[in-house]
Amino acid sequence: MMRPPERRSRPGKSPLPKPATSQVAAKLTDIVSMAQARTEGEQRRLKADLYRVARDRRAAGDREAADLALAWAESAA
Repeated sequence: MMRPPERRSRPGKSPLPKPATSQVAAKLTDIVSMAQARTEGEQRRLKADLYRVARDRRAAGDREAADLALAWAESAA
């Protein structure tokens, strides 16, 4: 199995903070609850927001929160 490349911070950029997974879950719960019974366009925006959260959390090294956001995005489809 290949090892992922080492994460190096860019000069002048600080790494993203890693919030507690429970904080990410609470935020995801809020996003999903707001989107229930919404129009199709709003559902697409919700899904895009959840994928964005997953990408950002993975970039911050928080794989558990990223996996949680991906699962929610797929269930929102």
